[in-house]
Amino acid sequence: MKFTVFIILSLGIMACQIPKNTITSPIGVVSLNNYKLIDAVKLTEEISYKYFTKAEDFQRFFSMTKSTRETAIVPDFNTQSVVAIVMQPTMKIITLQIEKAAIGGDELSIYFSRIDTTTTFTAAYAQPVTTLAIVPKNEGIKTVSFYNSNLKVYALKIPD
Repeated sequence: MKFTVFIILSLGIMACQIPKNTITSPIGVVSLNNYKLIDAVKLTEEISYKYFTKAEDFQRFFSMTKSTRETAIVPDFNTQSVVAIVMQPTMKIITLQIEKAAIGGDELSIYFSRIDTTTTFTAAYAQPVTTLAIVPKNEGIKTVSFYNSNLKVYALKIPD
């Protein structure tokens, strides 16, 4: 009898110590098509992954295109953040698209696709390939993970 009680208590204690999988919740994503990378920005990586919670930081990287100022979606950094994926300038015709986002615990997960149609077309001049999206602001985010075709390709640690 004592042995049975010991086993049951041991299993109960072990069950409490096993980490639980974090449940993720889908969140809304709104594409930002009215912005371009500022010419003075020099990218050091082949692909850069960014997360902006402040307008000043965002405006150091991106500017609104002149032709769309009246109709542009402007992020409200009081309630929203912006995620961005930027590739080095290229003559290839590549489309990046943020498809969905989810939050689980202190992690924001961004799912995107990359489509290369270079075999059909090439650009007249090299330009950076970018995609930006607005997501709801969450002060508890510690990591933003980026997934290309459901495979994790980058984890961006957010400083406190």
